[in-house]
Amino acid sequence: MKKNKRIEWIDKLKGYLILSVIFLHCLNGYTTSVFTTNLLKYITSFHMIAFFCLSGYLFDYNIKSIKDCIKRKSSTLLKPYLIWGILIGFVVENIRLIIRVEYINIFETLFRICTLRESFLASWFLIVLFGVYLLEYLISLLKKRNISNFDMISFIIHVLLFAIGGLLNCTRVGEYFCISLILISSFFFYSGYIFKKIEKSDIICSVVFIIAGAIFAFINGTVKYSALNVSNYLLFVLSGLLSSLGWIGFFMNIHSTSNKQVRVAEDYIMLLGRESVIVLLTHPIVLYGFRLVESFFKIKIHTFPVILVFPLTVLIEFIIIRFMPKFVKNSFGK
Repeated sequence: MKKNKRIEWIDKLKGYLILSVIFLHCLNGYTTSVFTTNLLKYITSFHMIAFFCLSGYLFDYNIKSIKDCIKRKSSTLLKPYLIWGILIGFVVENIRLIIRVEYINIFETLFRICTLRESFLASWFLIVLFGVYLLEYLISLLKKRNISNFDMISFIIHVLLFAIGGLLNCTRVGEYFCISLILISSFFFYSGYIFKKIEKSDIICSVVFIIAGAIFAFINGTVKYSALNVSNYLLFVLSGLLSSLGWIGFFMNIHSTSNKQVRVAEDYIMLLGRESVIVLLTHPIVLYGFRLVESFFKIKIHTFPVILVFPLTVLIEFIIIRFMPKFVKNSFGK
């Protein structure tokens, strides 16, 4: 079976996005300046939404075998979620019991895990994306039946799902099995698909989208996408969608430089993009390592400066990707 040819600009964008994830998590618990606070607010408003948009950009509703697709996504998303996001993640994240004494209700935790209300190592994205794919496969059945006006019907379906997801987010029901997150994320996923179909994007338009998204993000309050904790729902949608599509359009239209030093840096960023699932699930472990060292030497948690923690974490990620044994890499669905 022939492997799909990788698209360079997508790997590059994914690399920058996963770097933004590491940067945000490195800053957790630190007191930041006004500039950094606003920068984090902007990045948080779109960086995970952009991943869903990119997945939709690569999606095709002309599916030959839904069964094969589910099997493939189970390997690339469900497998690493269960192994790293649940089994390994549970052990690693509860190292906090060593760092600071806390009580943990094991039965409540297990119930939350089984209802998808709790996962570890930033793995929530994988299970939500898996749910979005299942939803899109169901919608693709309409395409198989040659229903007329499929694009219009699928658009209406996604708008309705988005509205339902927003309403459920106001209740506790939406927390169970990531229902709200899946429904809302499917809208962003579909937006990426539509963006590809339009096939009209230029640098100027992309920059305008990015600026508009940034303005809406600064007006809005803090956004926590994994828990759908947003200050203003409309501003959240506008900032996330405009910024995501703007950055996708921007990376589509920029060309690689001939400068060797810059090209080497781009190659490393694309490596992070290609292995974004590994980076997503292992960088929290690296950050826990810094906290453990601080605890071991009995110094205040978050003593190590971010200017040290961030580049070291990125460097360690390159080492992990390069020297990870094959059987371990297979656990990420590779």
